[in-house]
Amino acid sequence: MQRGDRHLLMLGGYAGTVPGEDGAEHQTVMIEETADTAPAACSRLRPLAEAYALKYNRSVLAIPGGS
Repeated sequence: MQRGDRHLLMLGGYAGTVPGEDGAEHQTVMIEETADTAPAACSRLRPLAEAYALKYNRSVLAIPGGS
């Protein structure tokens, strides 16, 4: 965010999810190791990644003209 990057964070999977999204079209970047093709890493890291992405995405969307 500090560098002007306003992409939202996305979690991988069959249908990727963007925690905290507002329903509008936004550019996203996927957090690695959250796809369901790496089940062990996904099950361990996904809750942490989801909490981080939710907080981050809400911060980006709160910026005027965010994302």
